[in-house]
Amino acid sequence: MLDEEQLAKAKQEWATLETWQSDVFKFAFEALGLKPSEPIDSLRGQPITYTDSAGNQRTTILFTDDGTLTYHDLAFYKRAMFKNQGKEAFKQYEGHTLTWQQTLTLTAYQRALQTFDKDSFNAILRHITVTSGHGTGKSSSLCIISLHFLICFPGAQIGVTANTEQQLKDIFLKELYFWRAKLPDAMKDQVELLDD
Repeated sequence: MLDEEQLAKAKQEWATLETWQSDVFKFAFEALGLKPSEPIDSLRGQPITYTDSAGNQRTTILFTDDGTLTYHDLAFYKRAMFKNQGKEAFKQYEGHTLTWQQTLTLTAYQRALQTFDKDSFNAILRHITVTSGHGTGKSSSLCIISLHFLICFPGAQIGVTANTEQQLKDIFLKELYFWRAKLPDAMKDQVELLDD
């Protein structure tokens, strides 16, 4: 039986999990100390005009005033829309900010999470493909998503595959152990890593 203090702590932990379940960026910030990439100031909350593939002029807002990505097609976003994305400029964040590609990937994942219990048979809304070069944070993004899912959805299991077992061990598992180590101590034990 839990005493009042233990019960209050358990309720607070559950409230935090419920918040994190629907907000991967809040989880990334509070559990791992990571912030999304910031848009350049001239795009925050500002309408832009563009020409679509059919030649029609359209107007949209790409970012809210707080920097949240709003446009439906994430492929529309480019490096130049975000602050400090050059190799040297990005170093100023000292590992506490996601790359612009990671921000897009986590936004796609967040949007997929928001389809749960709404139309679970529409796989297109949940299918995420990441195409990019070397060193853009694909493995880190996958690890952050994996940790988010394992921690925020009690009882969750994740299967991961790769072309070779060596890729799985040398890239994914190495990265997963790195990010797991950054979790607060109370959370580390909640994630069991099996090598089967």
